[in-house]
Amino acid sequence: MKAETPSAKRWRFCVIGKMICVKKLRKDVAILGNSMEKTKKI
Repeated sequence: MKAETPSAKRWRFCVIGKMICVKKLRKDVAILGNSMEKTKKI
């Protein structure tokens, strides 16, 4: 097995991309949750 195959590089990039996406999603959800709580109080 080779140390660096194109598919392995792509896979790693995909994983990193997914991690970034998940972080973004969580941030958006948190912001959404906060705004929802604020509207409930009003």
